[in-house]
Amino acid sequence: MTAQQFERILEALRIGHHVVVACKMAGVSRTLFYARRKSDPALEARVEEAMAEAENACLKAIMAEPQWTARAWVLERRFAQRWAKKSDLAPPTTNVVNGIQLPTDRAERAKVLRAMADREDGGGKS
Repeated sequence: MTAQQFERILEALRIGHHVVVACKMAGVSRTLFYARRKSDPALEARVEEAMAEAENACLKAIMAEPQWTARAWVLERRFAQRWAKKSDLAPPTTNVVNGIQLPTDRAERAKVLRAMADREDGGGKS
């Protein structure tokens, strides 16, 4: 990754792009970017700073404009850990059906669901 490519990534992050998009805009593979970011604390600090600038710009605009909902939407999705509704961050509860914890193994899950369906329709007999 060249210095020019890195600066393009930072600029994209500053205006709120996701890292994946920023890398594509700069012509850098995401794998390379993450490897360099992990191995270089100074680079990591600049990335974090650019992302903080994007979040700050959204927040400033929200506070300045009467029509703030679009920017709030960006904050909720781009910076979800801090801005999303806490219920949106909760893990799905689809592993429990009728109070029964379903197995994570797909085949086992199918067996349990079939057995539950059979019980509900009287054991499958007409």
